[in-house]
Amino acid sequence: MARRVGQVVFFVALCVSTPAIAAATWDCTFTSRNIAGGTTGHATLNVDGDVLTEKTDAWKMSDERLQFPGMTVRFHVLENNDVGLVAAYPQAVRSPDTGPFIGATILTLSKLDGDFRTGSVMTTGSSDFNIGRCTSK
Repeated sequence: MARRVGQVVFFVALCVSTPAIAAATWDCTFTSRNIAGGTTGHATLNVDGDVLTEKTDAWKMSDERLQFPGMTVRFHVLENNDVGLVAAYPQAVRSPDTGPFIGATILTLSKLDGDFRTGSVMTTGSSDFNIGRCTSK
């Protein structure tokens, strides 16, 4: 009986000491740094537990040479606290045409000032995708 009470007390203490991160939504604007360099866009970030869903609106280059459809990407949250958020979208696939594609897209968000950045680290190199600012909804 004493062992069972000890287990219950431990479980309650663990629940009280573990921070609960509530679902959050961020409204973001960004400037593209890769294919459509200098083009601005909009995304919404929804954080729910260990999943961050980035929904990017459709956008196009100012001279309309390239258009990008809206898209949704689900990231794995690696860190989420009162200072910031770090999430990754890992990929390790093999294509018969191009061979292996291995790497991760990383998303960072400062909750202190709203700075937002996405970029990639791949076996073929690294690059910045988007740099911008987010506000909490």
